[in-house]
Amino acid sequence: MEFILRVSIPIYDSLVCFAYSNLGVKLTEYFPGLVVEEEWFEIGEYSRLEDFLDNKQTDAEIRKTMLRQIRSKQIAHGPTLKFSMPSSDEGIPISGTFNRWGLTFKRPSQFAEHDRTQILEFLASLGHGTVEEYSME
Repeated sequence: MEFILRVSIPIYDSLVCFAYSNLGVKLTEYFPGLVVEEEWFEIGEYSRLEDFLDNKQTDAEIRKTMLRQIRSKQIAHGPTLKFSMPSSDEGIPISGTFNRWGLTFKRPSQFAEHDRTQILEFLASLGHGTVEEYSME
């Protein structure tokens, strides 16, 4: 199971988006133990799709179309950066991603109440988007 706290802005229904570089700065200021990875998530995502298509010996035209579709999605979403931070209960760390359309905090076990409160306050302080809390099996 995965527990999720997030804020999202509808990609096609909004005139605003997050400045992802500024969002990274705000995250590290608000959560001192948070570490942002340097490599964009999209680089690995694109490589994994290429490897998958190579292993399946996909038709060249289908391969080209699929790679173009993922690249178009990646351009629309902008760079996605991953991060991690310790949890206040010193258990499983919290991880997440952010881009110009949203910010997600994830944990495979429930968030400690202190972390949950702090994260929800931070998400609300951004002043844009819809804050959500849910779990996925």
